[in-house]
Amino acid sequence: NAFREERNAFREERNAFREERNAFREERNAFREERDALREERNAFSEERDAVKEENKEKDNTSEENDALEEESEVLTKERDVMKIDNETLKSEKNALETKYTALTSTLREQLECPVCLEVPTCGPVPVCPNGHFVCSKCKDSHCPTCRGRMFSGKSLLAVKVIENVEHACRNEDCGKFFPLEEYKLHLTSCLQRIVNCPSPNNFCSKKMSLSVVYHHILEDCEGSWNI
Repeated sequence: NAFREERNAFREERNAFREERNAFREERNAFREERDALREERNAFSEERDAVKEENKEKDNTSEENDALEEESEVLTKERDVMKIDNETLKSEKNALETKYTALTSTLREQLECPVCLEVPTCGPVPVCPNGHFVCSKCKDSHCPTCRGRMFSGKSLLAVKVIENVEHACRNEDCGKFFPLEEYKLHLTSCLQRIVNCPSPNNFCSKKMSLSVVYHHILEDCEGSWNI
């Protein structure tokens, strides 16, 4: 009986040991599962941290790009302001040159203007008296109309050069446009203010008028028009 009791006690102790060992194994497995879960959580945290770093890096790059664009925009704005100032300066200089050129050509035309017919010659030669006064060829007489000095055969080459290079005012009334010499001669043949005869037969109407009013004249005033 004692042996049986001792054997039973040993068996109980062995079963208890087995149960303790199984409990330990279960605890160890639970620890391993917990460790694996912690590793997965750590890996997930690392991935999230890396993603945040990348995002911050992209933000930093975007911020640097924005700063670079702002700097470039400031440079372009300054360049635009400088260009505006340059354009205004050029406009002022251009206006000053145009004013100076207009005054110069006006003075030259006044000096070349014939004192008799009050027209600026459009071709040479330009007769000149010994005192330097000009007169056009068609108005030349034996005496200078300005100083009454005797006119000889003197001709001004300088006046011819000036005539070739200044702009000439259209002689037709109500036109007043200025042209270089070659364009001036063409303009006279096409100017809307040039004087023309009424297209009606002379026995009905012999009026002269500027080309620009011929249409109105035919409709309203011409005695030879069918509209009267």
